[in-house]
Amino acid sequence: MLPRSAFALALVATLATFASRADAQRRVDVSNPDELTAAFADAMPGDEIVLASGTYAMRHRLDTRAAGTMAMPIVVRAEPAGGATVQFSDGTGIVEGFVVGHAHWTFEDLVLEGTCGDHSRCEHAWHIVGGGDFTVVRRNEAVDFNAQIKANGSGEPRVWPDAVLVEANEFYNRTARMTANPVTPIDVVGGRMWVIRANYIHDFAKAMGNNISYAAFLKGNGRDGIIERNLVVCEQLHSGQVRLGLSFGGGGSNPDPICEDSDCSIEHQGGIMRNNIIAHCSADVGIYVNECANCEIRHNTLFDTTGIDLRFGVTTVTVDGNLTDGRIRDRDGATSTRSNNLEMASLGSIFTDPAALDFSLADGSAIVDMGMPHRSVEDDYCGQIRDDGTPDLGAVEYLTDAPCDTSITHPGGTTMPGEDAGPGGVDAGPGVDAGPGGADAGPGTDGGPGSDGGPSGRDAGTLDPEGDDYCGCRTARGSDAVTGLLLLACFVRRRRA
Repeated sequence: MLPRSAFALALVATLATFASRADAQRRVDVSNPDELTAAFADAMPGDEIVLASGTYAMRHRLDTRAAGTMAMPIVVRAEPAGGATVQFSDGTGIVEGFVVGHAHWTFEDLVLEGTCGDHSRCEHAWHIVGGGDFTVVRRNEAVDFNAQIKANGSGEPRVWPDAVLVEANEFYNRTARMTANPVTPIDVVGGRMWVIRANYIHDFAKAMGNNISYAAFLKGNGRDGIIERNLVVCEQLHSGQVRLGLSFGGGGSNPDPICEDSDCSIEHQGGIMRNNIIAHCSADVGIYVNECANCEIRHNTLFDTTGIDLRFGVTTVTVDGNLTDGRIRDRDGATSTRSNNLEMASLGSIFTDPAALDFSLADGSAIVDMGMPHRSVEDDYCGQIRDDGTPDLGAVEYLTDAPCDTSITHPGGTTMPGEDAGPGGVDAGPGVDAGPGGADAGPGTDGGPGSDGGPSGRDAGTLDPEGDDYCGCRTARGSDAVTGLLLLACFVRRRRA
């Protein structure tokens, strides 16, 4: 812990950077792989690395070498949005794209593509490690990686990236991954105050090994993560294997040194999962909670999944306001406090066409005004404020004057440091159709809860047999400056020595 004098200096320095932002930015235009590599190597606070339209065929990863600041992040973006495709292909060793080990980097409006002949080589589009605090990954499309986002601790003593925002991206794979390596588009081990918001995650599958994959998880004894307003479609372009939706804990973490406090006996603490739509995960659960203490699962809508599983004695979860055609189950000693959930519901009678992700109301009598207000859920899937005192069940608040399009994601809302809340209704990925709509879910494999094939039947605290043990204060509302200072204060007080 820093002494009070150092903490005061940190606050003064932050105020100074806000005051001196003007005239501190530098635009660096790049148009080929060599220029992009040089811009990364020379980046300094306030740089804006702007990629012209075209394809950048990289034969090596791009590592950050310097940190930005809260007021002057280092920004990497395409102009126009979605015009630049950065390809990472087979080179020597494991393929990674951007490796972010320094604070205050922002990546926007890019298309990242893994082009490896061997799927086991194309591992991570972004690998956020160690000191990569306050990274922002926003409005990008990333396709054909085992993990579009991978995050874990590094260094000695080990530190983990905190206060990371992943928003409004589209992550998917064109085919099932022919690998036994872990396949999870957002795979985060450790770290605090992550926000995973308004992403469109679909078509992720592991075709070898244990055939189990997740859309996203926070694990490794991380803290205070928020997973909100995401659209998850397990099977749209292809089907099969065992695909789960969102998770605190995933399949567990191992060994202890990769987890915060060198303790993998708990996978997450204080996490909130709210206002997500999860569909077509027919082989297993849409939400899986594994060893998560003091966590909240609120107002999610699950269609064509087997429901919500909560597991193991460490797990204490509030489950409120959720809507699912599957079941909610406490297993292996988990403890849940449940209220106002509707399970085993016939969603085809409630909604117009849930199979096509049209969750407009056909008959809302079972869900409208059936919830209870709570401070953890102020808005809904579309970012609309739930302000009538009796919220609707599920992810959407059905306001007559503001219909919610559930076939796309809706960025904006609660702010992170340096981020302005954006308008709703933005397409999830640059240059792509954000709404999947009407996909054939396919039969999936027989790996439902309690089977040997799915995580619901595995022991927690251990990784997949093929595992990934090689790497293993919530956001505040208000102005950017105030939010930044509050987070900095929390961050400095508890940053690991």
